[in-house]
Amino acid sequence: MHRFGVVVVSVLGLGLGAGAAQAQFRLPMKLEELERRVHADSNDPAAHFNVALAYWNAKRWQDADKSLRTAILLDPRFAPAYVALNYLPYAQRPSLWNEVRENRVPNEWKARMEESDQFFRHAYMIDPFVELRSGDVVQPRSSAYLEELEMFYGEYVRDYFDGLDQFFQARYQDAYDRFTRVINSLDGDRHPERIPNNVFWWHGLASARVEKWPDAIADFDKLVDRSLEPTKRDSLVHFPLRTNEFRYILAYVKQRSGAVNEAIDLYREVLTNDIGVYMAHVRLAEIYETAQMLPQAINSRRNAVNANPDDESLLLDLGKTLALAGQPQEAVKTLRQATSVNPRDPRPSFYLGIVLEQMGQKDDARAAFTQFTALAPSRYDRQITIAKQHLATLQ
Repeated sequence: MHRFGVVVVSVLGLGLGAGAAQAQFRLPMKLEELERRVHADSNDPAAHFNVALAYWNAKRWQDADKSLRTAILLDPRFAPAYVALNYLPYAQRPSLWNEVRENRVPNEWKARMEESDQFFRHAYMIDPFVELRSGDVVQPRSSAYLEELEMFYGEYVRDYFDGLDQFFQARYQDAYDRFTRVINSLDGDRHPERIPNNVFWWHGLASARVEKWPDAIADFDKLVDRSLEPTKRDSLVHFPLRTNEFRYILAYVKQRSGAVNEAIDLYREVLTNDIGVYMAHVRLAEIYETAQMLPQAINSRRNAVNANPDDESLLLDLGKTLALAGQPQEAVKTLRQATSVNPRDPRPSFYLGIVLEQMGQKDDARAAFTQFTALAPSRYDRQITIAKQHLATLQ
């Protein structure tokens, strides 16, 4: 590995200890108010996520863990909760950074760390552009710390950690500029072998966030290639993602960049390697719907459900696509199934009411809208207003 790769890994755990213990999420209100809100909006995954961050600030680790798991129970595709669950063990035990890197995780923490890696992979499969506020809290670095890095290791190492902090703070252009400086400092255009995987990863994500699509595509191309050749991997860097997952993110970046046909080919390659990557089916369905290729979209939606039948949101997606395709009876059947799989999610009831009303089944539509208004959190105020308007016309 090039010296920079060793440096990045060796200093990764520095400056965390006491600093991490003191880090706090910046929340708009106090814990007591967030608890009142989650009690009033008990079916809102965002409310459970927000109170989890407050519990995190208070070091009430079990409460934070429970609230985050409730968020994904309510919405299995609530990606920020998976990210937080990935980082939560490191907040509880800051020494895990070094223990994972040095392959000496205590036995009692091994299952937790395997689950943490699964949460990381799941978050990025759901949303490759997921927010990373919890990473900023777990890995805080002071200005003095960054100055010390620059003094001892060189400006490009300071740039790397500066860019990392800026990315966690959603300052994506600044992060892109910093990671680009790292690559340029190491002559990465002529010597890509000098660039560690983690630099390509963060530079690729930052590039995508500021729509520097050629840079993002090139970075994830390199990560796919390196993951296929273990001898080229940064052996000291713990990276939970695997080849097919890098390939999926590359496909997503190409989809967002407008290279739709290339994205389709990559998603199909992902599924050839693992039919269970249900989000690849979801992405294909999105592409087909945009192109008004509704039979293909329905097929992809069904494939997603078959790959992950416990995720009610996939049934919701399928029901909406069936309704869009003019198959209301099938849509009703699917949306009813969604309500039975996750009775606390109000969204299927809303769309069920719309389809039933269009079919002339007023009593059933009224029941569906009533169920929606009873379950819906206040954050769904626009849909609640629409549902009440429909109820008024169905009287």
